[in-house]
Amino acid sequence: MPWRPPTKPVLCGPGSEKPFAERVRFIGDQVAVVIAGCEETVSRARALIHVDYEGLPVVVDPFEAASRDSPRIHPTQDTNPIDRVEIPRGDSEQGFQRADVIVESVY
Repeated sequence: MPWRPPTKPVLCGPGSEKPFAERVRFIGDQVAVVIAGCEETVSRARALIHVDYEGLPVVVDPFEAASRDSPRIHPTQDTNPIDRVEIPRGDSEQGFQRADVIVESVY
């Protein structure tokens, strides 16, 4: 069975089923959707959307983020979650034997 990331609700904000949806955690969190019949209407509607953001502390160090003193991403947890995902793999030796080209490096 191929690995796929879990499906997640898209929007943050009131009425969302996303856990802790009232909190936007990064610049890529979606907060609005505009649907219209033409680009002009979309542009006018988009111009009417205004979102006020409250700045939150930025934590960029993974060890700091995992400490109990770090600001919480999800307020109900003791520490910020660190996720581990096991991705199923095939037979690497067989893959090397069948490969036309092998590129090895540190990334």
